[in-house]
Amino acid sequence: MHRILARQLKRLHLDRAIPPDAQTWSRLIETINLTYQENEEGRYLLERSLEISSREMSQKLIDNREMSVQLAQANKLASLGTLASGIAHELNNPLAILKLQVELMQEAPGVPEELTNGLAKVLKITDRMSGTVKHLLKLSRKSTDSVHSVFDLREPIMDCHQLLARQLEVDGITVELALGASPILVKADPNQLFGVFQNLFSNARDALVLGAASDRNISISIQESTVDSQSVADIKFSDNAGGIAPEVVGKIFDPYFTTKESGKGTGLGLALSKQSLDEMGATIKVETQVGRGTDFLIQVPVFAKKSEAKVESISAATKIDYKKIATDRISILIVDDEPTICDSIKRILMDQFDVTTMSDAPAAIELLKNKKFQVVLTDMKMPGASGDQVMRVAREANPDVKLVLMSGHLREELVLDGVGNDYLFIEKPFASIQAFRKSIFEYARHEKKSA
Repeated sequence: MHRILARQLKRLHLDRAIPPDAQTWSRLIETINLTYQENEEGRYLLERSLEISSREMSQKLIDNREMSVQLAQANKLASLGTLASGIAHELNNPLAILKLQVELMQEAPGVPEELTNGLAKVLKITDRMSGTVKHLLKLSRKSTDSVHSVFDLREPIMDCHQLLARQLEVDGITVELALGASPILVKADPNQLFGVFQNLFSNARDALVLGAASDRNISISIQESTVDSQSVADIKFSDNAGGIAPEVVGKIFDPYFTTKESGKGTGLGLALSKQSLDEMGATIKVETQVGRGTDFLIQVPVFAKKSEAKVESISAATKIDYKKIATDRISILIVDDEPTICDSIKRILMDQFDVTTMSDAPAAIELLKNKKFQVVLTDMKMPGASGDQVMRVAREANPDVKLVLMSGHLREELVLDGVGNDYLFIEKPFASIQAFRKSIFEYARHEKKSA
């Protein structure tokens, strides 16, 4: 304080060595008091400013931390997308070979019924594996080419239960299925629905194993109802694992949100399940009671009345016998770096087409420069040359050529240079030999419209 007093004395032109009179002293005291008040207000404003700045800085740090997490997740998603794209090609080619060989065995005459049943199971597992690859691709891209068909909604639930039954039994979990006696037909991607139920089973199992319930139970029921004049299937998937905490339940469908320990959960299962259901016009919501359990309620639109609906499956009665169709044979070039795929496709088409196969893409390009084909069917990603290169050369050699592109990647992620949209796209693995043969047969004989 003596410094403040000294400054005020100097401002009043007073000498500290000579005591001031009463009036001067009074003015001095008043000035000191005013100075103190001014300093007090300044200190208050400074403290408030520091407090506000500190709060703003803390919020910016939180925002930056959240942004950093989002950027890290975005980078993870991009990396996963790149990885998924590579996995799709590496898995879908072997899956395509497996599926083609199994279906060719099924078409062979004199196959015993026991072997036929076994081959059907292999095909079902192959389709499931292919569906898993598609789900992986969906982590980074929205798929628009899901194969929708009409099927019994109970099938993916029973398939999923059958797949996980042994594991659930080991964990002491009982499963009660009340799916009704009659088919409930829906039009959707069965692999997507299988993935949804697989995720719900997995989450319920994890919760039950960690919970304290002595009677671990999962129950699934289906009932039909009407919502806004639309028939829907109401699926109730329940567990008695103790429920979900109120502060968590609102976040369970958020991408990357998980309550599991680090390394034991990605936080993507329910987010992808909701996305899959949204794409097929279905809904999902959750009801939970802490201390008791959780119900997931799913509504899926029913395709049609059972008496009107026809399940989309290829039976012996609906197959086309191409050998009996009298028509001129069409020349077709098959280009794929997997010789087994070339050989399998040749066996599928050789009754109706003059088939040439090439497993060397650059050699196929050289062949196309000197020989015209009416149809060229090529894989996309191959060593030495890509599918769009093969297609460009084929079109330069024969402007009327029919181009077919097959790939284990999603169509929307393929970048084609100088090809345009005038081609047929077929995804690997093929839906079925019959569907593949029909697509090629009809496309090859389709008359091009003049420009």
